[in-house]
Amino acid sequence: MDLAEAMEDQLDNLRRLCERDYHTVQAIDFLLQIPADPLAKKVFVREQEPVKPKELTWEDIIAEEPLEGEHWNEEVFDEDDESDESVEYEERGFVGQVYELPPEGEPYGLENYALKIEELWLDTPPKDGSFMSEADSVRECLYAVMGYPTELFAFRSDATQIPTPPHEHKRSVAHMSQEAFSDILHTVASIATTVRRLEIFTDADSAVAHFPTFEYEFAFGVVLGIYNRLFEDLLNLEKHVKSSSIVSLITVVQQLQKLVCPYQPLVHALTHSTNQVQLLNNLYESVCISESSNKTAPGTILLSAFVPVLNDYFTNLNNTQFMLTPYPDILTPHTDSLRQIAHITHHLNSLKCSVDVRLEPRFGFLGACPQTPEVGLAEDCVEKGLPRSGTTLFASFSGKRRPLTDDSLVGNGIHDIENAVHRAISEFEVCVSNRLKTYLDSCGLEEKIQQHVDIYFMFDKSGGMAQFLDNLIHADGPLERHSVSDQLYEAFPDKTVSIFKVGNGDVYLKIPIIPELQTIITPENVDTYNAIWNKLLLCKSTSAKQTSLPIITTLNSIMIQYVLILQKQAVNFFSNLHNNTTNILTLHNDFVQNALNSISNPAVDSFIQAPTPITPSNVLNWLNKPI
Repeated sequence: MDLAEAMEDQLDNLRRLCERDYHTVQAIDFLLQIPADPLAKKVFVREQEPVKPKELTWEDIIAEEPLEGEHWNEEVFDEDDESDESVEYEERGFVGQVYELPPEGEPYGLENYALKIEELWLDTPPKDGSFMSEADSVRECLYAVMGYPTELFAFRSDATQIPTPPHEHKRSVAHMSQEAFSDILHTVASIATTVRRLEIFTDADSAVAHFPTFEYEFAFGVVLGIYNRLFEDLLNLEKHVKSSSIVSLITVVQQLQKLVCPYQPLVHALTHSTNQVQLLNNLYESVCISESSNKTAPGTILLSAFVPVLNDYFTNLNNTQFMLTPYPDILTPHTDSLRQIAHITHHLNSLKCSVDVRLEPRFGFLGACPQTPEVGLAEDCVEKGLPRSGTTLFASFSGKRRPLTDDSLVGNGIHDIENAVHRAISEFEVCVSNRLKTYLDSCGLEEKIQQHVDIYFMFDKSGGMAQFLDNLIHADGPLERHSVSDQLYEAFPDKTVSIFKVGNGDVYLKIPIIPELQTIITPENVDTYNAIWNKLLLCKSTSAKQTSLPIITTLNSIMIQYVLILQKQAVNFFSNLHNNTTNILTLHNDFVQNALNSISNPAVDSFIQAPTPITPSNVLNWLNKPI
């Protein structure tokens, strides 16, 4: 026996309460009429009440039978007729005390919740007045989040923000205060704004209309897939609410928050970006803020946007023609913004390098992209004083790489994005390594640098200095203090002075000058030669500092570290070498003549018989040669 039948058996007993409480009987009568799941039944019609006959009035009587005719004549009674003096009637029992029923009002309870509304959900606007049912409020909130027209929220299709209903409306539900209901509506308006702004970035025309500075069209397709998944989740939530027997406004709002809030960092990154560079940095910054504040990890939402955008960035770089070119020394900090970059650079340099750089053929080189589109990460430094003529990138040869795919990401959070950056850089290096190798061999840059190395080592009779530098450059692992000390002891077993210094993450190699070399390498030009070794060693030493990378600068380190650290070393080398060419070559020529007259050394003969002898004209032509 179900609940309705059990209650029906007790109905006779409950009817006695009619004299005591009007609302009790009304509520019980309502429960007997509704189905087991009223919200699942979209159309509910109350049982029709019996039609009451129209009350008879004198006007109706006169209109039907005028006061004319024989039947309106006065009746004459016979005084002897007893039947005229008696009236027969039947007693119908005891009649109780007469009482007055309370007037029917509009109670804000179950009766107003369902019985007075035929359509419980679809196309039923809220009633006019101060109060609305909870079902109406739930429907209005869901429709606002999904972008459907509502009367409770001032939704406009051309707006980027859904405002909270003004206090003049003074709408609320019966069991909530106006302040509590307004707070809930404010939360719903914020959620609806997030969904609305995410929808804007699914279409190019809509995004340009609302955010005219946003120029990265590839993001629209990425956001469209993410938005479709969110909207599908909202439809499932609406379906679940419709099929529920009990509807709670607070519960629905909590479910909306849990569903939409993870998308807010993505929306923030989109609305505060104008190009691909800023979008990548903002996405990574969102991960930083989320995890540093001990909040819930953003999961795969940010990754699903970050990975395709990063892949597109490296695809653009791979399709650009690279050239080798020296840059002028413009990176010396002379403004507040450049000093800030230098501070970040030193911080990055003291940590783990974003890529394990392996040098083949064991020296670094600069890659320049004169026609790189404004999607390069280095373009982010334009406002800080870097040149707009092209995006610079330090490329290197390395071993095996793993291609970056969505399937290769395991888990979520910092480590996945960091691994994605590493693999994307490796994939980029694979695409350009053959092209750069071919160009490098054709220009003979390695041979030219080696000739300068010969100048330095030509009278190192013991060979210790050459052995020490060769061990550093050809070392398999990263450089650190202990490995350098071992190599130093191996090259100079009779010396105890340290010639290798690491400070603030910078590698600085100061070679002691043996007496035979002091004729060429004087205190005035020793920095020029030291710049050569520092340039060769810096890229190996930066990968040995830490085992983890701070989240706040991973993306910036991809290019800023290349541009502001490695290029700075190379620029110093080219600049100092160019400025001191005359002095170095003059001293060198004088030394060669004196050496030939006084001693015989194989290094001198080998140097003089080099295929491309070093002369002032050759060096200047090499430095000024457009490559």
